[in-house]
Amino acid sequence: MANHGKLIGCFYSASGDLLKEPKIGNDEVFKIGKQALDSFNENQLIYDEFNYYQDHKEVLGVHPVFRVYKLKRTIAKMREVTAAKRLSNLVNYINRDSRKLETIKDPEKKLAFSAKIELWKEERDIIKTIHNFE
Repeated sequence: MANHGKLIGCFYSASGDLLKEPKIGNDEVFKIGKQALDSFNENQLIYDEFNYYQDHKEVLGVHPVFRVYKLKRTIAKMREVTAAKRLSNLVNYINRDSRKLETIKDPEKKLAFSAKIELWKEERDIIKTIHNFE
């Protein structure tokens, strides 16, 4: 990590809020940097959504807000039979993978697996709401 010091120097010089010799520790600096990067990524997703919509007049669905919007529109267009099959599959996926989740030891894999299950639960709930399943 020979460039580590150079990167920190560039970060300090690029930020108007930080002094050349900051009075905060590296942990705080990296926390601020992570917040800035997260904000940039969020803005980039929104930018991509708007550009895609401008070109195709359709929602791309990569940003969480637009993903839910697109999912609701897709589910609303489903016939009852298709929605019932999808709901049944989602319930099976959730039950199966919830049991698998307990056996995963790696925290990163466990987090990714858990996120996938949460997306399925969200879709399941939307299907139940739109098609009045219980």
